[in-house]
Amino acid sequence: MTSDKDRELATLAEEVAAGKVTFDWDQAGKVDLPPVPEGDIMVTKSIRWAPELYLRIKTAADQRHMSVSGFIRQCVEAELAVLENDKPISYADAVRALAGLPPISAHHAA
Repeated sequence: MTSDKDRELATLAEEVAAGKVTFDWDQAGKVDLPPVPEGDIMVTKSIRWAPELYLRIKTAADQRHMSVSGFIRQCVEAELAVLENDKPISYADAVRALAGLPPISAHHAA
């Protein structure tokens, strides 16, 4: 069964093959390009996750009041820092470590 769209495309293909349809760049309209984005330019990449892993990621992101994308980006940046021989710690770990320090007394400040 051939649809009207299929017949239309077949007719157009025949006309192009016969040289009846041409394209003139000079007569083509100018296209307005989209505006340059403001802020950081981000690359979009689709990743396949097992449903259980995605739920763990979403839960962790929700607990930190972050988007899933932001949480994944933070995790990847931290891991890359480790791989690049840096010694990153999370904000929560830093706060816990600093909270455990004794207060600065007047004689230590001098």
